Amino acid sequence: MVMVAGLLGDPLAQLQGGSGHAAVSDLASQAREAQADAIPQWHWEPTVQMPIGRATGHMTLLSDGSSMLVGGKLVETGQIPERIGGYSSHAVIYDPASGQWRNAGQSITGTRAYGCNCILIALSNERAFFMEVSAPKDVDPSGAAFHLYDGTSNRWEDLPGPAREQMPGYYYDLTAASALDDHTVVVAMDVHRSVAGSGYRTSTSVFSFNIDSKKWSQVAPLAEPRCCGAMTRLADGRILLTGGRTDEYLGLPFDEAPDPTASVAVVNFKSGNHYSKASSMHNPRLFHSATTLSDGRVLVVGGTPWKPAELYDPLADEWTEIEATRHDAYTGSIAITPSGGAIVTGGWDNSQGMLWRHAEWLVPETGRWLKLDPPPAMDGISHAQMLTSDQILFVGWGRVNSAMLVRDGSVRPTPTSVASGRAYLPLNITHISR
Repeated sequence: MVMVAGLLGDPLAQLQGGSGHAAVSDLASQAREAQADAIPQWHWEPTVQMPIGRATGHMTLLSDGSSMLVGGKLVETGQIPERIGGYSSHAVIYDPASGQWRNAGQSITGTRAYGCNCILIALSNERAFFMEVSAPKDVDPSGAAFHLYDGTSNRWEDLPGPAREQMPGYYYDLTAASALDDHTVVVAMDVHRSVAGSGYRTSTSVFSFNIDSKKWSQVAPLAEPRCCGAMTRLADGRILLTGGRTDEYLGLPFDEAPDPTASVAVVNFKSGNHYSKASSMHNPRLFHSATTLSDGRVLVVGGTPWKPAELYDPLADEWTEIEATRHDAYTGSIAITPSGGAIVTGGWDNSQGMLWRHAEWLVPETGRWLKLDPPPAMDGISHAQMLTSDQILFVGWGRVNSAMLVRDGSVRPTPTSVASGRAYLPLNITHISR
């Protein structure tokens, strides 16, 4: 593998990393390989920095085109995130029009926003619904907390949870959640009830929340529990549930728990929670990530055990294995790229016992992954968010905790606070040969 300074750059570009020596023919070969991957040229540009860097958390694009980041670990310059125990209770918003970061309302009660038991859903009118299952018990005795952000007032509202008699379990796992429309959010949670002598019995309860009346309604449950898998919304509005555990009994130590499943299900919350089986993945997965690409296919990546990534065609109901990501990580985040591919960031790297510092870019034409190094002075990347077809926002931690990947030749507003330091920064890509 070779570190190339400048994606699709001059074949004689200076090599970074490795021994630093290569034949001109080797460089030319790598350049042709990069051209075959059909990724346009991009470069890093500085942005105004977040007040404090963040590792983990949840990110989404709001209706006005701004990007919201909720929770996660706050990492000061020079700190090592794995040695920090606390989580943020604040959200921040990046406004691409002004190029500025700002606080999104006041502190959110009890927020940790780490892992697969949280979800952030963008709604219309600059609103966002955030929920965290297994929240601290002093926040909500049920272990679940719900919040609504209103962009017009720039405030968070703590929402009531379902009635306690509707949630009699010991603890909960998030199974699926989706906005049916601008006024209704549906949430499915695995409810774990202690059963004497047999661990926990698990069932999945489904609730509908009306944002206007602030009231919950219990609706028909799902046909089977499914915790610690990954969900994504298909192009037609249905929810695809992949992997995880569908076992009836939980509560065992992690190394004694039943194996994960490769099974897949589709839920239509708009049609009486209709639950149907889909073709299984090639590999069982737990704590993985999933997203729907711009062409309607679903990308599933990461998790444990570490296996090749997979693409799902919902029209054909078929799964295809593609190249595995370079790192063995779970609970990472996925951003869509303008070319129809994806960028995977963050997550816990199982093989290294630490947070993954880099990003990996999926080239849809070839099914190959390219490792993307952080920009100079950014110690690690936690999230990416496509703002426009020419701009992808990256956040993380280090002396630089926010930067923009910009397509060559495009123009964007220059914030006055970074105008004097505006410069092209080197873009390092590792081509991974299998």
